[in-house]
Amino acid sequence: MVIVGGVAMVQPTLAAFMSQDSEINNFKTGDVNIEVEENFDDKCSDFSTACTKEVWIKNQSFQTDAVIRVALVPYWQLSNGSAWAGDVSSSVIELNFSNSKKWVDGGDGYYYYNEVVEAGQPTEQLLSSVKINIPSGLEERYDGKTLVVDVKAEAVQPTMAAVDEVWPNLPTTIRTMIDNMDGVQ
Repeated sequence: MVIVGGVAMVQPTLAAFMSQDSEINNFKTGDVNIEVEENFDDKCSDFSTACTKEVWIKNQSFQTDAVIRVALVPYWQLSNGSAWAGDVSSSVIELNFSNSKKWVDGGDGYYYYNEVVEAGQPTEQLLSSVKINIPSGLEERYDGKTLVVDVKAEAVQPTMAAVDEVWPNLPTTIRTMIDNMDGVQ
């Protein structure tokens, strides 16, 4: 009988391939801060002539550019400040817009600025004056009432994701205009 013996020694070999990478991502938080600025002649009492109400919007943000829209909402008040149901149609209240070509009527109750407004910068003027055309024979009814033109401005970061989230039902022409603005991502 033959016994063949063998001992095989296997020494484990460890081969490790390792790769390491590090990436630092710096994110800026959005701080869109706007302010309605106006030059209003509060001494104007004869509204049958146009009274100065110059309106523009300033991007007060330190770092964040903005896409801006504005709604102009006229309404009447009694002397005690409560609402009064006077006529706010364009035949009675004449909003006189500036000659700026940068404001676009969206047809949805808003006027859209057609450029991204850089941080710290103002828009061009939107409104220049207001005139009241009270129909003949109704002057006494409007006596002592106050017309208020509320300027409601909104702003969003200049990214389509932000625009779509904050203003989801934009008219197609306005959404396309914003999407094509320089500075919109």
